[in-house]
Amino acid sequence: IVNGSPRTFNNQLSVFAVLSNGMDPLKTPLLKVGFWVQVHNLPSGMYSESIAKQFGYFIGEFVEYDENHWKDKRNIYHF
Repeated sequence: IVNGSPRTFNNQLSVFAVLSNGMDPLKTPLLKVGFWVQVHNLPSGMYSESIAKQFGYFIGEFVEYDENHWKDKRNIYHF
């Protein structure tokens, strides 16, 4: 659950944290949750990790870039 996509229950976001031994669950902050963001209609040449980082930092915190996602989709643009 922690590494997967966000989870919901009854249309409400469920936030989880991994606790170590001795951690108090009542004092564990549940303030952030990660989301994968997909941006559509980018011009060709805008598929780089540096562009993804700029988008990520613009909307919050950049965590990870999925380089394999674009390998099959670069050919869908017809000129």
